Amino acid sequence: MRLTCLCILFLSSCTGYLGTSTLQYRSNDFILIDSAKPTHPGFLIKGESQDFPIYYIGPINDSISIGKRYWTGKTFYPEALPKSFISTYDCSELEIKADTSVFCYSSIDYLGEGVRNIDDSSQWFHAFLLILKNKSDSTLYLGRTSSLFYIQLEGQCRDGQWTSIQKPLSEEWICGTGEPDIYLRPGEIILSKIKRRNDHDFVRYRLAWKGGGKVIYSNTFS
Repeated sequence: MRLTCLCILFLSSCTGYLGTSTLQYRSNDFILIDSAKPTHPGFLIKGESQDFPIYYIGPINDSISIGKRYWTGKTFYPEALPKSFISTYDCSELEIKADTSVFCYSSIDYLGEGVRNIDDSSQWFHAFLLILKNKSDSTLYLGRTSSLFYIQLEGQCRDGQWTSIQKPLSEEWICGTGEPDIYLRPGEIILSKIKRRNDHDFVRYRLAWKGGGKVIYSNTFS
């Protein structure tokens, strides 16, 4: 009995499991404490798209707590305009990493018509952790939404060719009124999530950042 309890505690601290009020994951640089409460999580299927919500932006700490995604006017977010920032950068300055060692969960929230920021219902999906890190000594401008504005999901077909699965928000028409400007200061990170897919047309995936003047790719994952 004692051995069973120890095994459960070990699994919850490493990978997270259903039925807890908070889930804990050990990443390479920090422990992620996530208050997500998944119910029957699934996988995105062919044709379904996603955005990449921001859950955290700030310095790397020993432990980082996240929960629901950031919503304008509902969650505190550091929006102070920095004294200086750059809008042109490359992969030596912005690192994009899909951390596939963290099997977490992400939701799509459906809001009641005419009721802003009120969750009507949520559908949960298996997910990987997504980490953006500013490796430069300058503040980077990353767009103006509560999601990752310039990121695009790509899939590799069985013939080896890469193709866009969905366009970044920067290429869609969206109303940015009231949305925050996103600045990533030196050494800081942004945490998002990648909803995992069940699409047999692709053998692996990657993310492409199409802002900053140059395309920046993440590592590949499946």
